[in-house]
Amino acid sequence: MIGPEHAEIRHALGLYALGRLSAEETQTVRGHLDGCPACRGELAELAPTAELLARVDLRHLEDSPTPPSGLGRAVQERVARERRRRRTVPGRTVAAVAAAVALVALGGVGGWSLRPVPPVPPTTPAQVETRPGTPVVASAELIDHTWGLEVVLDAQGFDEGERYEVLVVEDDGDVSTAGAFVGTGSREMLCRLNSGVLLRDAVAFEVLDSEDVRVARGTWG
Repeated sequence: MIGPEHAEIRHALGLYALGRLSAEETQTVRGHLDGCPACRGELAELAPTAELLARVDLRHLEDSPTPPSGLGRAVQERVARERRRRRTVPGRTVAAVAAAVALVALGGVGGWSLRPVPPVPPTTPAQVETRPGTPVVASAELIDHTWGLEVVLDAQGFDEGERYEVLVVEDDGDVSTAGAFVGTGSREMLCRLNSGVLLRDAVAFEVLDSEDVRVARGTWG
């Protein structure tokens, strides 16, 4: 059963993703995330929205976009041309007129209704060392989100069907979980693992097998 503390943490995930919690609240949420896969998954789903919101310029939030001048006249003229064509071209339907109007509207309004797509967050490459004697081959990139660190692990050679846990090592020696995955043997796999630890506070990630033996370690910086 989900207790009241769990529910409170879930309600705070949005503010956590935006970096709007106090230091004490952030530490509380981070501690909960370390032991709650469900909340880590929900946080990962919030991440894209949080990144977009972080780029919003609050000074222009209430600005109302203005359609380009002459849009109404352009639509009317296009409709009139389509009506004239209907008289000379058999089979022309009202749907064609509607499509033409839609194209005009999109072409004229697109400049002010669409917003630029924000750039993809930069990645930091990690140097991955694997345990000698294992067939594991791996590379990794790190993405620094406002809510924490994402490890993108590209690998093969992890024993098929075996569970592996990924831990993030902080600069003060603390260790936090970033999730787990199941090995795919010789088949290549791509895993995205999430931790509430910020990139600036992390120094490495480690992959442990079911017996807590370290199979791989990634470092950067």
